[in-house]
Amino acid sequence: MIEGKSTKMTMGVGDIFTPCGLRADVEGIRDYYGTRGCVDVLIYPLKKPTVETGTMDLVFELQENEKAYIEKIEIKGKYKTKDKVVRRELAVRQGEVLDPV
Repeated sequence: MIEGKSTKMTMGVGDIFTPCGLRADVEGIRDYYGTRGCVDVLIYPLKKPTVETGTMDLVFELQENEKAYIEKIEIKGKYKTKDKVVRRELAVRQGEVLDPV
C-alpha cells in the first residue's frame, strides 16, 4: 500500500516471481507517484529469499524527491488565434503539479 491506498500490482502473494512482473510493478509504482508530481522517485526493489519455505519477500524501498510543477507554457507558431484561446483549450495550467502520464 502506498499512502493508505492500494495500487494495482502485477505480482501478488503466492505468485511466481518473474523479472517482467518486477518491471511491471516498478512501473506501476512510478506511474502512481508520477501522477502526484513525484517524477523523480527512486525505487529500490529488495528481494529477500527464504530458503526454508522456498519463497521470496519483495520489498520496495522508495525515495521521493521534490514535486515537479509546470513552470511556463510557451505557445509558438500561431498566427491568427489569440494566445488566451489556445491556453483555455490546454489540459494543463501553469503552476499545476506535473503529471507525465
